[in-house]
Amino acid sequence: MKYMGGYNRIDQTAIWLWKPLDYLASLASPLAWYYSFAYAISYDREAVLTSNSSLISTVSAVVMIPIWIAILEILNNAGIL
Repeated sequence: MKYMGGYNRIDQTAIWLWKPLDYLASLASPLAWYYSFAYAISYDREAVLTSNSSLISTVSAVVMIPIWIAILEILNNAGIL
């Protein structure tokens, strides 16, 4: 007796979905994982973290200085300072 239950096999019923999934599965090969792991080991995290923290401090200073000037001006006009 031949099994005819192909409705639950995505490679036979939904080829439009199977092809991208098959392509992504080939990218997840052990060799690809090995190269991505070797890249992660040699990745300079400290330089990126330093760059990101410098960017955040610069942007926050540029945004906060006018806000502090406005707050101090409001307090000065209200006679609090």
